[in-house]
Amino acid sequence: MRKSSDNIDKGFPTHGLQNSDILIIRCLLEASRKLQASMGSRHIECLTTIFIRKDVYDHLVNMTPDRGKESNVNLDWSDIELIKELLLKRFHYQVPELQGTFEEVWRRLFSPHVAGEESFEYLLSRTFLRPRDVLNFVRKCIQVAASRKHTRVKEEDIFVAESQYSVDMLDEMRYEIRDVYPDIPDFALSFLNVEEPFSTDELYLRLMDAGIPETQLEEVKNVLLWFSFLGMHSGETDSYAYKMFYDVSKLEAYTKSKNNSQTLYTIHPAFRKALTL
Repeated sequence: MRKSSDNIDKGFPTHGLQNSDILIIRCLLEASRKLQASMGSRHIECLTTIFIRKDVYDHLVNMTPDRGKESNVNLDWSDIELIKELLLKRFHYQVPELQGTFEEVWRRLFSPHVAGEESFEYLLSRTFLRPRDVLNFVRKCIQVAASRKHTRVKEEDIFVAESQYSVDMLDEMRYEIRDVYPDIPDFALSFLNVEEPFSTDELYLRLMDAGIPETQLEEVKNVLLWFSFLGMHSGETDSYAYKMFYDVSKLEAYTKSKNNSQTLYTIHPAFRKALTL
């Protein structure tokens, strides 16, 4: 069976999704159905798979009257054991003689604890459970340790790598928001050294300092919650949209169910180092 692929998003404009972009995707879906039907009539196996970013998919669903015509699978990772398996295979590929369980290999490569927390959990809590984020953070840790001629990644190596990784994550998130919501001013620097958790009033003041008009505050807040830049604080727990399949309404309802007297927000740990002077 022959495989083929392309990146149609390279043709998307750099200033956000337009109706024409959604039309391209809908036409591609229709073309894939016709291709499968044509091949099937000739007894030729043909399977088409279209990978769509979550925010693009949400736009597609909102603008499609006949929803449910296509089957879909969510590729967000929520199983930590799968992430461990991915890392273990990478470790084995790079160093074949490094055998053993994930826990055994990890402890040979990394110090077991960081700031009183298990080191792997520390790294994982600063990602959105996306494989590329985990791999990026782990790679930076190893690079820092290697540059210092350490035979194992130490706690101080992880702190240095975290600062570099945090800047990458913040820049990536800012670019994504700029591309999808070009009318939203760059807000990130308004959250420098913010004390957490913070109230809705504090959040809105910082957004207005960034140049966001009062009429857009609610919309921008929901965007930042969706991208998991912001989370909601309840008791000792911080909750983020990516843990709820990016359902902001569910996130807010979950937090209100905790009977909080005041809505409080927090910044995801992935961005905190980049926003600390």
